[in-house]
Amino acid sequence: ASIFNVPFDKDQWIRDFTDTAGGQQNIRVPIGSYFRRESFFIRTNYSFKDRYLVNLTFRRDASSNFPQSKRWANFPSIGLGWILSDEPFMASQKTFDMLKLRASYGLLGNDAIAPGQFYLVPTERLYAYFGSNRINGTTVLGIKDPNLQWEVAREFDLGVEFSMFNKRLTGEVDVYHKLATKALYTIPLPAIGFGSTFLTNAADVLNQGVEVSLGWAETVNDRVRYSARGNITFNHNEVKNIGLGKALYDGSLNNGYLATITDVGLPIGSFYVYKTNGIYQTADEVSSEPHLANTQPGDFRIVDTNGDKVINANDKVAAGSSQPTFYYGLNGTLNWEKWDWSLDLFGSGGNKVYNAKKGVRYGGNYNVEYDVANNRWLPGSNENENPRAYNGTAVPTDYFVESGSFLRVNNITMGYSFGTDTWKLPVERLRLYVSAQNPFILTGYTGFTPEMPGSPLASGIELNIYPVSATYLIGVNLQFR
Repeated sequence: ASIFNVPFDKDQWIRDFTDTAGGQQNIRVPIGSYFRRESFFIRTNYSFKDRYLVNLTFRRDASSNFPQSKRWANFPSIGLGWILSDEPFMASQKTFDMLKLRASYGLLGNDAIAPGQFYLVPTERLYAYFGSNRINGTTVLGIKDPNLQWEVAREFDLGVEFSMFNKRLTGEVDVYHKLATKALYTIPLPAIGFGSTFLTNAADVLNQGVEVSLGWAETVNDRVRYSARGNITFNHNEVKNIGLGKALYDGSLNNGYLATITDVGLPIGSFYVYKTNGIYQTADEVSSEPHLANTQPGDFRIVDTNGDKVINANDKVAAGSSQPTFYYGLNGTLNWEKWDWSLDLFGSGGNKVYNAKKGVRYGGNYNVEYDVANNRWLPGSNENENPRAYNGTAVPTDYFVESGSFLRVNNITMGYSFGTDTWKLPVERLRLYVSAQNPFILTGYTGFTPEMPGSPLASGIELNIYPVSATYLIGVNLQFR
């Protein structure tokens, strides 16, 4: 058993705010910069006949990031393993060098938030005059959740590990089911004067899928050896419950609109947009159908998805998510005499990206994409893909939602190691190499890059991200005797 404590001075947990002008000293609030974490855990490993394995862990954690009544939580876990290849009934088989089955289930807590998120903090030294009398007062800076508590992930994993062909082929296959309950997310607030965001236990989110990893390594002879390893993960992401009881909207487009929704049954942070069906060519077409206010020829025809003959926010639909349905990686090496090569690539598929660069945003002038500028709608062009040129605010539509699938070459390297014995230098190894980092990407996305980090509720929106740079290197590795 082990106990961990972060030093904490409880006497500094309270601070006095003093109004120097009024001489009052009556406001006492916690200091958010102080943090305390306590952990107690017991871990037991057991092995029977070197092939039946058991791992038991029990954790009890406390965090001052949560109020007193929610501070402590328990996180047990169990792991089981069975090395089948060591069983007597497997002794005569020639297929597997090693074969192991494993299963695990456990709980894991998350308190990775800024301290002091559960209490209201008043401002200092606010006052107002009523006639000649000065009245002292305070106001809160934001809305806080007084019931903030641990985010708890419950995960089940079932897997198999193996090696074959004299350990040249190795691999793992895992099936997992992970449910994050009471997940901690910062959600936006309407402009009501008490802050722009609100941290709370916002949702329960499920991730389940299959992971496969395979590797092959072989030394052909003294001159040639090579290796290759790849992995792929198929993942299903779904919101199972909303803590506040209603959908969460996020994904600011920097123009007054939000473009994502987090709701039960959808992937987290799904794009929530109007569905389009071509572009209006004439004013008669505009007047003959329900449309958004100020719609003109050259604007998108918005689909009345609920059939009420009115185009409004109720017609928006979910149009995919930045969450990939699969992602993968591959790396390989080849050594031939004094030459060596290596390749590393990765990618994802099934995800979407919101290309907000194609629309005008607030805050200044921006570059316009080539296709948007040169293939825009013009009177009589019958263009049905890109709208007219305008300097207004672009409502979120499926026009901006594009495929985020990609395959990126992360690194390519080629090297040559010189024989140093003939040079009579104090050098044990001399290698000259050339390398290309991020040399190219294969994608159908028209923006700078489909890889866009962000909060889970609002990721996948390209507003002003900087393009990924390609780097080309020539170098020398020297190792002295």
